[in-house]
Amino acid sequence: MNINGKKLKSMLLLSFMLVMAACSKKDDPTPDFQEENLAPLSVEFDNIVGERTLAFDNTG
Repeated sequence: MNINGKKLKSMLLLSFMLVMAACSKKDDPTPDFQEENLAPLSVEFDNIVGERTLAFDNTG
């Protein structure tokens, strides 16, 4: 293998190792899920479709 092939192979290997190291971080905090902070389904639906109301009742 010539010099350029060895350089290319080593650069690809280094790039792969850096990507794998970046993707395998264990210290990323998981977000806290708090159900009381959620809006009712109808409010979320209105935000998505643009002020339309749901055809069913979700209060129960």
